[in-house]
Formats: sequence, structure tokens, C-alpha cells
Amino acid sequence: MSGPSISDVVGLLRSQVTVSIPVPTASFAGETVIITGANTGLGREAAKHIVRLGASKVILACRNVSKGEEARVYIEKETKKTGTTEVWELDMSNYDSVKRFARRAEKEERLDAVILNAGIWPNKMEKQEGYE
Repeated sequence: MSGPSISDVVGLLRSQVTVSIPVPTASFAGETVIITGANTGLGREAAKHIVRLGASKVILACRNVSKGEEARVYIEKETKKTGTTEVWELDMSNYDSVKRFARRAEKEERLDAVILNAGIWPNKMEKQEGYE
């Protein structure tokens, strides 16, 4: 079995430069959105964009609450909208943390969207709590 051809690689690289993905513009007015891994990278940028699109509440679900608070401050500064984002602790590798988060989310009046963005890149595979 052979790998990709030179023309496949060139085509992929060309598409990364020449094809632009449409930016969502649909209103999130009145909606509540949860975003996991929202303290950095794509999760933080998604949260910022959804705040700009008018969401009533954007829940930044983060393993590290202090980093989540830094992201909240950044989003509020960038969007000039305060009181929209909340930071909730969620460690996806800790089953009890996931259950606490779910119980808290159940109390929300509404939940319109969830963006599951959390991820890690471990150097080696290891079980966290035996639920894997």
C-alpha cells in the first residue's frame, strides 16, 4: 500500500491556502451554548464568535478554572460584551467532574448547543480512572 502522491499533497496544500470556509453568521440570540476546552485555541475562538453572534449565555467548560477566567476576560475584552460568559469546571478525564458538570447543566433553563472541543495530546496512553 502506497502513501499519497505528490499531486495529492500539492492539492491539499493548495486547498489550505485558496479555499476559505464560510464564517457562521446565524444569530444565537437568546441561546445558551456550552463549549468544552474553551480556555484556549479553537474553543476560545468559537466562544468569542458565538458571543459576538448574540448568545445569552456561553458556558466555558474548562479543566482549569483560572485559565477559563483568563479566557472569559479575553472574550469580554475582544467582544466588548460582559455578563454573557461563565466558566464552569469540567475535567473530561475525571468521571466525578463530568457528573457534577452534567448535574449543573441540567438546572439550566435551556441548552441550545454544545461544542465538544476538549482534547489532550498525551505522550503515552494511560487510564485515568478505569472507565476508558
